[in-house]
Amino acid sequence: MLFRCFLLAACVCASVASAQENLVQNGGFEQWADAQPQAWSCSRKAGDGWEIAAVKPVEDAKEGRFAIELPNPETAGGLTIIGQDISATGVKPGGTVIMRLWGKADASGQLHLVVGFDRKGERRKVRRVHSGSGQWEQVEWMFDLPENADPKSLRVEIMNKGGGKAPALVDQVELIFKELDAQFELPENAHE
Repeated sequence: MLFRCFLLAACVCASVASAQENLVQNGGFEQWADAQPQAWSCSRKAGDGWEIAAVKPVEDAKEGRFAIELPNPETAGGLTIIGQDISATGVKPGGTVIMRLWGKADASGQLHLVVGFDRKGERRKVRRVHSGSGQWEQVEWMFDLPENADPKSLRVEIMNKGGGKAPALVDQVELIFKELDAQFELPENAHE
């Protein structure tokens, strides 16, 4: 009986944790203003400088009406990047960050998903890369936000580093912070 109560409590806790909200604003790229996706900064590295990137909504979306098209850089070593600072509300060091997006890129190393944060005064970045299959695929992973990380410094960046024949597409970007309020341990005398 005790074991069953433990399992029930663990299931309830898991379902609460899985219902956490997405901290990325406009992660489906449905809202646009002045040719830019709302809540996102869009830049392009051109030579030694940066300028506003000419991104655009496309109807080849994984979900919803639009995805975002990140054009290939025009020069070697160039970069097209979109980014968003994440609200620190509810984010605490020591919790788990779940990061995911749907991406479409036709070259390995073309599309990168990066989460950055400050730790002990230094910028740290955690990165995953789309396979370059040319198909929609989910890029997803989770990592623990270190105890000494500054939760106010969380930033999501999505980069097209070029190399593909077609622009990279991105849709359904999510950052979910998971913190368990209580930890359950199986008592030593528990049994079925």
